[in-house]
Amino acid sequence: MGKKTKTTFKAYAAWDFLREAEEYNAMSEKGWQLVEGGCFHQKYEFDDSVVYRYQLDFNNKIQNMAQYDEIFRDSGWERVNSTFNGWHIFRKAYDPSLTDDEYQIYTDNQSRIEMLNRWRSIFVIITMLTVSSSITPINLLLRGAYNIVATISLTAIYLLFAFIFVNAFIGINNLIHGRQNKARFPFNEILATILVLLMIFTFSSSFNGSSIWFDLGILAALLLVVLAVFVFALVSNKKKSN
Repeated sequence: MGKKTKTTFKAYAAWDFLREAEEYNAMSEKGWQLVEGGCFHQKYEFDDSVVYRYQLDFNNKIQNMAQYDEIFRDSGWERVNSTFNGWHIFRKAYDPSLTDDEYQIYTDNQSRIEMLNRWRSIFVIITMLTVSSSITPINLLLRGAYNIVATISLTAIYLLFAFIFVNAFIGINNLIHGRQNKARFPFNEILATILVLLMIFTFSSSFNGSSIWFDLGILAALLLVVLAVFVFALVSNKKKSN
Protein backbone atom coordinates (compact mmCIF):
# COMPACT_ATOMS: atom_id res chain seq x y z
CA MET A 1 0.00 0.00 0.00
CA GLY A 2 1.45 3.34 -1.05
CA LYS A 3 2.04 6.26 1.23
CA LYS A 4 -0.76 8.74 1.72
CA THR A 5 0.11 12.20 0.48
CA LYS A 6 -1.51 15.60 0.71
CA THR A 7 -0.88 18.90 -1.06
CA THR A 8 -2.00 22.27 0.26
CA PHE A 9 -1.91 25.62 -1.49
CA LYS A 10 -1.06 28.37 0.97
CA ALA A 11 1.10 31.45 0.64
CA TYR A 12 2.82 32.81 3.73
CA ALA A 13 4.04 36.36 4.18
CA ALA A 14 7.79 36.61 4.80
CA TRP A 15 7.32 38.14 8.24
CA ASP A 16 4.86 35.34 9.13
CA PHE A 17 7.47 32.59 8.88
CA LEU A 18 6.84 31.78 12.55
CA ARG A 19 3.17 31.08 11.74
CA GLU A 20 4.28 28.97 8.80
CA ALA A 21 6.42 26.86 11.14
CA GLU A 22 3.48 26.57 13.54
CA GLU A 23 1.31 25.29 10.68
CA TYR A 24 3.89 22.61 9.87
CA ASN A 25 4.05 21.68 13.56
CA ALA A 26 0.27 21.34 13.77
CA MET A 27 0.19 19.17 10.64
CA SER A 28 2.97 16.98 12.05
CA GLU A 29 0.98 16.37 15.24
CA LYS A 30 -1.87 15.11 13.02
CA GLY A 31 0.51 12.69 11.31
CA TRP A 32 1.20 14.76 8.19
CA GLN A 33 4.94 15.27 7.78
CA LEU A 34 6.23 17.96 5.43
CA VAL A 35 8.31 16.65 2.52
CA GLU A 36 8.41 19.84 0.45
CA GLY A 37 7.53 23.36 1.50
CA GLY A 38 7.10 26.07 -1.10
CA CYS A 39 6.08 29.67 -1.62
CA PHE A 40 2.58 28.71 -2.74
CA HIS A 41 2.20 24.98 -2.08
CA GLN A 42 3.22 22.36 0.45
CA LYS A 43 3.46 18.55 0.12
CA TYR A 44 2.96 16.16 3.04
CA GLU A 45 3.23 12.42 3.62
CA PHE A 46 1.28 10.65 6.35
CA ASP A 47 3.44 9.12 9.08
CA ASP A 48 2.05 9.12 12.62
CA SER A 49 5.05 7.29 14.08
CA VAL A 50 6.92 10.55 14.70
CA VAL A 51 6.25 14.21 15.48
CA TYR A 52 8.53 16.98 14.28
CA ARG A 53 9.13 20.59 15.16
CA TYR A 54 9.88 22.86 12.20
CA GLN A 55 11.90 26.05 11.86
CA LEU A 56 12.75 28.30 8.89
CA ASP A 57 15.93 30.12 8.00
CA PHE A 58 16.45 32.72 5.28
CA ASN A 59 19.81 32.85 3.55
CA ASN A 60 20.13 33.50 -0.18
CA LYS A 61 23.94 33.72 -0.19
CA ILE A 62 25.01 30.20 0.74
CA GLN A 63 28.24 29.23 -0.99
CA ASN A 64 28.66 25.77 0.52
CA MET A 65 25.35 23.98 1.08
CA ALA A 66 27.00 20.88 2.57
CA GLN A 67 28.72 22.99 5.22
CA TYR A 68 25.49 24.90 5.84
CA ASP A 69 23.60 21.63 6.41
CA GLU A 70 26.33 20.31 8.70
CA ILE A 71 26.07 23.35 10.98
CA PHE A 72 22.39 22.66 11.60
CA ARG A 73 22.83 18.87 11.65
CA ASP A 74 25.22 19.23 14.58
CA SER A 75 22.30 20.69 16.54
CA GLY A 76 19.92 17.93 15.47
CA TRP A 77 18.21 19.73 12.60
CA GLU A 78 17.45 18.08 9.25
CA ARG A 79 16.84 20.27 6.18
CA VAL A 80 13.56 19.32 4.48
CA ASN A 81 14.06 21.48 1.40
CA SER A 82 14.91 24.98 0.21
CA THR A 83 12.85 27.39 -1.90
CA PHE A 84 14.05 29.33 -4.92
CA ASN A 85 14.00 32.64 -3.03
CA GLY A 86 16.33 31.59 -0.20
CA TRP A 87 14.14 30.04 2.51
CA HIS A 88 15.32 26.79 4.10
CA ILE A 89 12.98 24.55 6.09
CA PHE A 90 14.38 22.42 8.91
CA ARG A 91 12.84 19.86 11.23
CA LYS A 92 13.81 18.02 14.41
CA ALA A 93 12.09 15.04 16.00
CA TYR A 94 9.99 16.21 18.95
CA ASP A 95 10.76 14.98 22.45
CA PRO A 96 8.27 16.31 25.05
CA SER A 97 10.87 15.91 27.81
CA LEU A 98 13.02 18.64 26.24
CA THR A 99 12.48 22.37 26.76
CA ASP A 100 11.19 24.72 24.04
CA ASP A 101 14.66 26.22 23.73
CA GLU A 102 15.84 22.96 22.16
CA TYR A 103 13.54 23.68 19.20
CA GLN A 104 14.75 27.20 18.48
CA ILE A 105 16.93 27.23 15.39
CA TYR A 106 18.78 30.37 16.51
CA THR A 107 20.83 29.91 19.65
CA ASP A 108 21.47 33.65 19.93
CA ASN A 109 19.38 36.72 19.19
CA GLN A 110 22.05 38.28 16.94
CA SER A 111 21.79 35.45 14.39
CA ARG A 112 18.02 35.88 14.23
CA ILE A 113 18.33 39.63 13.73
CA GLU A 114 20.91 39.16 10.96
CA MET A 115 18.49 36.85 9.13
CA LEU A 116 15.64 39.36 9.45
CA ASN A 117 17.86 42.22 8.30
CA ARG A 118 18.58 40.34 5.07
CA TRP A 119 14.87 40.25 4.33
CA ARG A 120 14.25 43.86 5.38
CA SER A 121 16.87 45.23 2.98
CA ILE A 122 15.28 43.31 0.08
CA PHE A 123 11.81 44.68 0.80
CA VAL A 124 13.02 48.28 0.99
CA ILE A 125 14.36 48.03 -2.58
CA ILE A 126 11.28 46.21 -3.94
CA THR A 127 8.86 48.67 -2.31
CA MET A 128 10.61 51.68 -3.82
CA LEU A 129 10.57 50.10 -7.29
CA THR A 130 6.90 49.11 -7.01
CA VAL A 131 5.68 52.51 -5.82
CA SER A 132 7.62 54.32 -8.55
CA SER A 133 6.20 51.94 -11.18
CA SER A 134 2.58 52.56 -10.15
CA ILE A 135 2.45 55.73 -12.25
CA THR A 136 3.12 53.74 -15.44
CA PRO A 137 -0.51 52.74 -16.20
CA ILE A 138 -1.70 56.31 -15.66
CA ASN A 139 0.82 57.55 -18.21
CA LEU A 140 -0.34 54.88 -20.64
CA LEU A 141 -3.99 55.95 -20.14
CA LEU A 142 -3.11 59.53 -21.00
CA ARG A 143 -1.49 58.26 -24.21
CA GLY A 144 -4.56 56.22 -25.07
CA ALA A 145 -2.92 52.81 -24.59
CA TYR A 146 -5.44 51.59 -21.98
CA ASN A 147 -9.08 52.23 -21.13
CA ILE A 148 -10.22 53.32 -17.67
CA VAL A 149 -10.89 49.83 -16.32
CA ALA A 150 -7.54 48.45 -17.48
CA THR A 151 -5.77 51.44 -15.94
CA ILE A 152 -7.58 51.04 -12.61
CA SER A 153 -6.88 47.30 -12.56
CA LEU A 154 -3.17 47.69 -13.28
CA THR A 155 -2.77 50.59 -10.85
CA ALA A 156 -4.54 48.58 -8.14
CA ILE A 157 -2.16 45.66 -8.77
CA TYR A 158 0.86 47.93 -8.28
CA LEU A 159 -0.62 49.46 -5.13
CA LEU A 160 -1.54 46.07 -3.65
CA PHE A 161 2.00 44.85 -4.20
CA ALA A 162 3.30 48.05 -2.61
CA PHE A 163 0.93 47.46 0.33
CA ILE A 164 2.33 43.93 0.76
CA PHE A 165 5.93 45.14 0.68
CA VAL A 166 5.32 48.03 3.10
CA ASN A 167 3.65 45.63 5.52
CA ALA A 168 6.57 43.25 5.03
CA PHE A 169 8.97 45.96 6.12
CA ILE A 170 6.81 46.84 9.15
CA GLY A 171 6.32 43.17 10.09
CA ILE A 172 10.00 42.28 9.86
CA ASN A 173 10.93 45.47 11.70
CA ASN A 174 8.58 44.43 14.52
CA LEU A 175 10.30 41.05 14.79
CA ILE A 176 13.74 42.67 14.85
CA HIS A 177 12.67 44.82 17.80
CA GLY A 178 11.01 41.92 19.62
CA ARG A 179 7.41 42.88 18.86
CA GLN A 180 4.87 40.28 17.76
CA ASN A 181 2.72 40.59 14.63
CA LYS A 182 -0.58 39.67 16.25
CA ALA A 183 -3.06 40.19 13.39
CA ARG A 184 -3.05 37.67 10.55
CA PHE A 185 -2.13 39.36 7.29
CA PRO A 186 -4.61 38.39 4.48
CA PHE A 187 -1.78 37.35 2.15
CA ASN A 188 -3.66 34.62 0.27
CA GLU A 189 -6.72 36.82 -0.19
CA ILE A 190 -4.66 39.71 -1.60
CA LEU A 191 -2.85 37.39 -4.01
CA ALA A 192 -6.23 36.06 -5.19
CA THR A 193 -7.43 39.63 -5.70
CA ILE A 194 -4.30 40.49 -7.70
CA LEU A 195 -4.96 37.47 -9.93
CA VAL A 196 -8.55 38.63 -10.52
CA LEU A 197 -7.35 42.15 -11.30
CA LEU A 198 -4.80 40.78 -13.75
CA MET A 199 -7.50 38.78 -15.54
CA ILE A 200 -9.75 41.82 -15.76
CA PHE A 201 -6.87 43.98 -16.99
CA THR A 202 -6.06 41.44 -19.71
CA PHE A 203 -9.71 41.28 -20.79
CA SER A 204 -10.56 44.97 -20.68
CA SER A 205 -7.30 46.15 -22.30
CA SER A 206 -8.42 44.44 -25.51
CA PHE A 207 -11.44 46.81 -25.64
CA ASN A 208 -9.53 50.06 -25.68
CA GLY A 209 -12.07 51.81 -27.90
CA SER A 210 -15.11 50.84 -25.84
CA SER A 211 -17.74 53.26 -24.54
CA ILE A 212 -17.86 54.74 -21.05
CA TRP A 213 -20.84 52.50 -20.22
CA PHE A 214 -18.83 49.42 -21.10
CA ASP A 215 -16.02 50.64 -18.88
CA LEU A 216 -18.41 51.28 -15.99
CA GLY A 217 -19.98 47.84 -16.41
CA ILE A 218 -16.60 46.12 -16.28
CA LEU A 219 -15.62 48.27 -13.28
CA ALA A 220 -18.81 47.24 -11.44
CA ALA A 221 -18.06 43.59 -12.20
CA LEU A 222 -14.52 44.13 -10.93
CA LEU A 223 -15.74 45.49 -7.61
CA LEU A 224 -18.23 42.63 -7.20
CA VAL A 225 -15.60 39.98 -7.88
CA VAL A 226 -13.10 41.55 -5.48
CA LEU A 227 -15.82 41.78 -2.82
CA ALA A 228 -16.72 38.13 -3.41
CA VAL A 229 -13.08 37.08 -2.96
CA PHE A 230 -12.81 38.81 0.41
CA VAL A 231 -16.22 37.55 1.63
CA PHE A 232 -15.22 34.01 0.69
CA ALA A 233 -11.91 34.44 2.52
CA LEU A 234 -13.59 35.78 5.66
CA VAL A 235 -16.11 32.91 5.73
CA SER A 236 -13.34 30.34 5.19
CA ASN A 237 -11.21 31.80 8.01
CA LYS A 238 -14.22 31.85 10.34
CA LYS A 239 -14.94 28.18 9.66
CA LYS A 240 -11.28 27.29 10.32
CA SER A 241 -11.28 29.16 13.63
CA ASN A 242 -14.39 27.25 14.74
